[in-house]
Amino acid sequence: MQIVQNKVFRIIANAPWFVRNSNLHKDVQIQDIKAHIKTLANNFHCSLPNSSGEIHYNLLTHPTHRRLKRGRPHDLLH
Repeated sequence: MQIVQNKVFRIIANAPWFVRNSNLHKDVQIQDIKAHIKTLANNFHCSLPNSSGEIHYNLLTHPTHRRLKRGRPHDLLH
């Protein structure tokens, strides 16, 4: 997704190949995909204590041993 976003920004800005992607993101004033997902995960994690579902689904705990090493939103925060 990040590659597609970079290509679209390059087309929109009519930028040559040597312009850095970070400069394109600053010009368009949009975060890259990874930073956007990290922001969403942080907002979600901060809203959990105010939610009634965190007790039922055990979302606030950080398991130390997981059988599958899949990413969870709180993994991005560390």
